[in-house]
Amino acid sequence: MLHTPLNRLPRRAFASRAIALLLAVTSCGVSSVADAFVYTVGQSGLSGNCSFPTVQQALDAAARTAEDDEIWITRDTNAGIYQHQALVANNPSLIGSGGPGRLTILGGLDDCFDIVPEGVTELHGNDGILASVLFIRGHDVIVDRLRLTRGDATTSSVPTGGGIYYQGAGQLEIRNSVIDNNDARRGGGLAVEALGGDARVKLMSTLISGNRATSVGGGILLLSTGGEAELIGFDNVGINQNFAAESGGGVALGANSSLFLGNANLQVDLNSTLGDGGAIFAVPPVLIEIAGSPVAGTDGTFTRNEAENGGAIAIGDDPGLRNGVGVANVRLTSNYPGRPQSFAFNRAHARGGVLAINGAPAMACSWNIAIWGNSADSKGSIAALSGADASYRHEPTCDDRPACPGACNLIQANTEPGGQPVGGSLYSVENGATLGLSHARLVQNTAAYLFREIQAVGAAGPSVYIADVLLAWNTGESILTQGGDESFFQMQSTTVAGNALSGTAFVNTGWFFASDSILDDADNPMFSLDPLASDRQELHRVLHNSTYQGESDVIWRGAPTYINAPAMDYRLTSASLGIDVSPDDPDTNTDAFGRSRTVDIEWRPDRFGRRDLGAIETQEDEDDRSDAIFIAGFEAF
Repeated sequence: MLHTPLNRLPRRAFASRAIALLLAVTSCGVSSVADAFVYTVGQSGLSGNCSFPTVQQALDAAARTAEDDEIWITRDTNAGIYQHQALVANNPSLIGSGGPGRLTILGGLDDCFDIVPEGVTELHGNDGILASVLFIRGHDVIVDRLRLTRGDATTSSVPTGGGIYYQGAGQLEIRNSVIDNNDARRGGGLAVEALGGDARVKLMSTLISGNRATSVGGGILLLSTGGEAELIGFDNVGINQNFAAESGGGVALGANSSLFLGNANLQVDLNSTLGDGGAIFAVPPVLIEIAGSPVAGTDGTFTRNEAENGGAIAIGDDPGLRNGVGVANVRLTSNYPGRPQSFAFNRAHARGGVLAINGAPAMACSWNIAIWGNSADSKGSIAALSGADASYRHEPTCDDRPACPGACNLIQANTEPGGQPVGGSLYSVENGATLGLSHARLVQNTAAYLFREIQAVGAAGPSVYIADVLLAWNTGESILTQGGDESFFQMQSTTVAGNALSGTAFVNTGWFFASDSILDDADNPMFSLDPLASDRQELHRVLHNSTYQGESDVIWRGAPTYINAPAMDYRLTSASLGIDVSPDDPDTNTDAFGRSRTVDIEWRPDRFGRRDLGAIETQEDEDDRSDAIFIAGFEAF
C-alpha cells in the first residue's frame, strides 16, 4: 500500500483550501491531473508548509515515485533567485524504484501558501558550476514560469545544453519561461537529444535569448541518436541574440530532426555565427516548416541575423551534427495573411543573405512571404545555391492558399553592403542547382546581376525558371549573366521594366528562352547573343523596347503602354500592344498579384489568345477605353 510522505501532498489534499483558489489553479494550467502529487520548494513556512528548501531535493523525491508529480517553486528566496543550480531531473540512480510519471516544474509562486503563479522564478547556474542549469533524463516534463540562466556546460564531460539539456524519449513543454545568458559547447540555451526513441519539445510564450555556443546551436540544438528530435513553437516565441562560433547561431538541427514554427508573434532576431546559418543551420535529412507572423510593429519574423553563409538559413554538412542520408526539406510560408512572415535585413558575409544551400541535398520552398533589405557581401543577397541536389522554389505550389495582398511575395530593397553593384547578385545558382521564381514582384533591389548562373568545369549546368514575375526599378549591371555552356534560363509571362542597368540586360551565353513577356529597357543592349541568330536562344511572343533590332512573327518591337509607370504601376492599358496576345496556359491561372490570368478585353482582337503579355493581366474593370467623345482628355476643354 502506498503511503503519502509528510513532505508531499496529493492534489486532492488542497481541497480544504478555498474552492475559488482551486479554480484559479486550474485556470492557470498548473496541472490537469487530479491525482498528481505536489512538492513545494521555498523558505517561508518551511517548518509546516514547504516540502523542501532546495529544488534538487524535490526532483529526487519526485523521481522515486511512479505518479505524476508537480514541483512548485516560490519566489521568496533571494528575491526569487535560486543560485548555484545544476539540477538533475530523473537521476539515473533513482530509476527502477517505481518512477517516474509526468513531472511539472512550476515557478512564479509568492510563497509556499500560494497556488496562483505570477511572474517567474529564477534558477541560476552561476559561480563556476560547469553544468546545465537543468538536465532532464527523458520522460514527459513541463517547465512553466521559470527563468534558467547562467548555465555553463562547456567542459568535455558536460558539453551540451547550458540552460536545459533534455536527453531521452518523451515530451518536454516549456511555457511562459525565459532561457537566457547560458553557455555550452553545443546548444547554448536548450539542447534536445532524442535517445532511445523520439523526443518532442513544445515552446509556448517562451524567450530563448543571449545564449552562446563555442560550436553549434547558440540558442537551440536538436540531435537524434536512435530517435527523432522535434521542436514545435506555439504563439509568442522568441529566439533572439544567440551566438554560435561554428554554425547555427539561433538553432542547429542534426540529421533526423524537425523544426515547426507556425505561431503568431514569432521573432527570430539578431542571431549570429562565424560559420553558416545565422538563425538556422541544418544537416540533411531534416524537415523545417516555418509559417509564423511577426510581432506587431517589428520588421519581420527573421530579422538581422548574420552569418558567413546563409544569413537566415543554411543547409550543409557538419560531422558534429551526425550527417544522415536524405534530403533537407524547408518550407517557408504564412498562416497569417494580414501579417505575412518576412525575412528582413539578414546578412551573409559571403553568400546567401537569406538562404544558402551548399553541396547538400535540399529542397527549399516558399510562398506568401516578404523578402526585403537582405544582403550578401559576395553573391546571393537573397539566395545562394550550389550543387546538383540544391533546389529553391518560390511559387504557389508551395502552399494551398492563394496569394495574400500587400507585402506577400514582395522581394524588395535587397542589396550588397554599400549599395553598389560590384559583381554580386540577388540569386546565385551554381553547378547544377535549380531556382524557380513565380508570381512575385522583384523591385528596387541593387546588385550587379539579379540572377547569376555559374558552371564550373566538369560540373552540371544550373537552371533558373521564372514566371509571372515583375522585375522593375532594380539597379545594377544586368538582369542575368550566365557562365557555362549548359546553364539554362527560362522566362515566361514576365515584365522587365524601369530598371537602371549599366550593361547588357541579358548576358545569355548558355541556353536562354523567353516567352509571353515584356522586355522594356529602351536605353540598353538587350542580348549579348542575337536570339534570331543562335539556336541556343529563343524568343516567342515577346514585346521588347530596346536598342535590339530583332523582329519576327513572334517578336515585336515597340513601347508598351502602362497605366502609371512612374508610380511603378505596370498594368497595361487596354490599348497597349501587349493586350490579348498569348494563348491560355492551364499550368498558370493567376498573374503576379494573384488575379485571374485569362481575361478577354472584348474590343481588342486576340492575336494568339486572350492573355496579356508580361506579369500583370489587365482586368475587365481596368479597361480604360472611353466614350470617343471624351477620348484623350477632350472633356478638359
